[in-house]
Amino acid sequence: MRKLTLLAIILCNITSLFSQEIVYTISGSKDGKVTNLDSILFENLDNETQLLFSNLPNQLSYDINLTSEELISSIYLYDLDIEEAFKVVKNIPGEVNIQYCYQKLVNATLNICNLSGQQIFNQTIRGIEQGNIIAVNIPNPGIYILSINTMYGTKSFKVLGSIANVNKSFSIGYANNSMQTKTYTHIESISKKSSNFNDFSFQIGDSIRITAFLGGYYTYPNGTRISGSKTINFTMLRSTVDSTGISDVYKTISTKDYTLSEYDTIEGELSLILTSDTTNLKPGDIITIDLDSTGLIQKVVSINKTNENIIVGVESAYMDDLFVNTEFKLSTKLIEPQTHLKSTSSPKDIVKALTDEEGYIHPVKIIYYDEYNRKLFKSTISEDPDIEHRENIIDFHKDFSNTDLYGNEENDIHFFIDEGYVSLKTDAVFEFDFNYEGELTEDTKVKKGDLNYFKFYLDANADFQTKLALDMNYSEEIEDKKKLFNMKKATAYFVVPPGIPLWITFDCDIYGKYHFNVDASLHADWGFESHHHL
Repeated sequence: MRKLTLLAIILCNITSLFSQEIVYTISGSKDGKVTNLDSILFENLDNETQLLFSNLPNQLSYDINLTSEELISSIYLYDLDIEEAFKVVKNIPGEVNIQYCYQKLVNATLNICNLSGQQIFNQTIRGIEQGNIIAVNIPNPGIYILSINTMYGTKSFKVLGSIANVNKSFSIGYANNSMQTKTYTHIESISKKSSNFNDFSFQIGDSIRITAFLGGYYTYPNGTRISGSKTINFTMLRSTVDSTGISDVYKTISTKDYTLSEYDTIEGELSLILTSDTTNLKPGDIITIDLDSTGLIQKVVSINKTNENIIVGVESAYMDDLFVNTEFKLSTKLIEPQTHLKSTSSPKDIVKALTDEEGYIHPVKIIYYDEYNRKLFKSTISEDPDIEHRENIIDFHKDFSNTDLYGNEENDIHFFIDEGYVSLKTDAVFEFDFNYEGELTEDTKVKKGDLNYFKFYLDANADFQTKLALDMNYSEEIEDKKKLFNMKKATAYFVVPPGIPLWITFDCDIYGKYHFNVDASLHADWGFESHHHL
């Protein structure tokens, strides 16, 4: 009987241990002061489930019960007089400007209805700061009711549409404080439904990653193991992505700051050993790796410290991980710099000096290989004499005379190029445009770009001449292809605003593809010649 009683007590204690409620108290601060947050994401890395809390209220902190998946905190930052908070500073047909007057951040939903009560426009704006002027465009003629809804109440205005804006659409933006401009900064709609991922689950000891979000700011995720209730404060850093077009987590790393210990350029997996104490990398950071004759964009996935080294594990990242809300045009044609460049010139100076009047950025250098597989280069900042002068990124002439395509002269079937050559001189032009669709990367939790469009074309002169010959002693039908020329790869190295290294590599082959059906013994020859500007 005693054994049974003891067993019951142990089971009761175990149940109590694992049924405890896990509560995380999350807070954020920016510029040394407490701030509200937009959303909080929990990710269980062991079972790959997630729990998201979005459209958060303005609070000093957020108590989140992980066990019941509930937000239980209700500590508001401040009270707000809605009548005093928003003032109309401009109200003319087709255009309304409303200024926010309080010091504390506020979230608001702007709603426009016609006199029949039909909703015409709705958009949520987060993180409105003191002095912000919300500019509203009202394109359709008529009388409308514009309402600003906050958690503290609603304020409404009567506004007029304008026939002058009839071809436009309802929109909002931030007007310049001087009120002298009608060019508005676009406000992204971040009105997203608060939702919990129903498959979220956890056990004590699971690895969890917590990330906080605030519009215009970014922070690094917090990784921990679930053991009990915890308090976590996130420091929100001001985002510069909209002004620079570069991800907030891009980190400049010089070739002198690391050595490559292991790398697989095909899979894009590398390990770096940091050789500089000043290099401060974190998981989720984006870096560029210079491999001398090419380069890679990489994402930091692990950092391990040994007694002697700091080893950084990275994996392939992509241009849309790095570039956000930006566009640029590249031309592989080498040009003389607009100003004198030296090896010590800053990336900003290089970009400026190698951008032409049409906005095309030209290479700092082109790396290529000769017929003896020697690596050569032409550089705009090199003070050494060129080993070989090459104007185009691709520049070759190849004689294919007496090249066998099928068989040889001792066989019953001999198909060959009697006379012929191929020549190609070309530069390449690229245009990139990256926008932002509101997606957040899984690892960095910062703005991620989306490739809106990509254009590529050659500015080339190509010549092709061939005289084919066929000797046969019996009937046959044959179809095949043969590699005629393995062109040595060439790489153009650019620096794009505000100073990001970018490599584009050309690796081309030339094939001869043929099909013939012959039912008699013969000797035949035929050929053609073409000259093209591509």
